[in-house]
Formats: sequence, C-alpha cells, structure tokens
Amino acid sequence: MGSTLYSVPVSDIEETGPSDALLRRYMWGDEESVQRFHARRRNPVSAPHAEMMGPANAALWGRDVLPLKTVALANVAILAALNRPAELHTRFRGLLRAGVPAQELAEICYQVAFYAGNPAGVEALTSLVDAVDENAELTARLGPPRTDV
Repeated sequence: MGSTLYSVPVSDIEETGPSDALLRRYMWGDEESVQRFHARRRNPVSAPHAEMMGPANAALWGRDVLPLKTVALANVAILAALNRPAELHTRFRGLLRAGVPAQELAEICYQVAFYAGNPAGVEALTSLVDAVDENAELTARLGPPRTDV
C-alpha cells in the first residue's frame, strides 16, 4: 500500500498538486506545528517577509514538474547542505508525520555527508534522530496524523 498523508494518498498529491492547507500539513506534519507557523507569520515583524516570499513560495511549490515528495526531499538536502538546522528539523518532523520513512530521510543525510561534507551530514542526521524521537512522542500524545482532512 502506498504512503498516505492523512486520508490522501501521497501519489494523489504528487499527481494533482497540493492545496495550500495540504502542503502546510505535509511540510509541518501536525496542526500544532501549522498553528505555530501561522502565529509567527501574523507577527508584524514577519509580515513583510510573508508578503514577499508567500507568492514566490506558492509559485515554486505549485509547479507540476516534480512530484511533491521529490521537491520536499530536495529541500531537505539543500537545507542540510546549507546548514539550516531549525528549518531542516521542521521539515524532518513534517515529512515523518506525513509518512515519509525515516530510512529515506537518513539516505538524504548520507548523500549530504558525501557531497557537502561529513559535518553537514552528521548535523542533518542528528536533527533527523531528534525529529524521529519527537515524532514518536507526538504520536503518543496526539495519535497518528488526522484522517479527516
């Protein structure tokens, strides 16, 4: 059986393109994380950034050239190579909650270690291990991802 995101098979997302709400849940994984994201975006300090980057982000993620999962995995590799631990950790959490296996994410870390340097790969792998542990705690607390979306 294929991977699912809540009640939507990932293959459907990859073929039809995600809605804004579905993309946010796919990237951040749970309602709590989505709410934190929205709270930060409503802050007056971040409003100009949201106004500038929102349309560009939507246009980039809305392209139908690559499947959503491929774009998300490319993002992980780029964030790891650039050593952006906070955003990388958020993406790991979301992808794990969306059903992407930890082994696939670990493979990205191994590739980063080889091509971008072992310290970058080790940092990414450390972040992934933390996200796996947090995901287990989150699932124990909140249950599996919602299926009524």
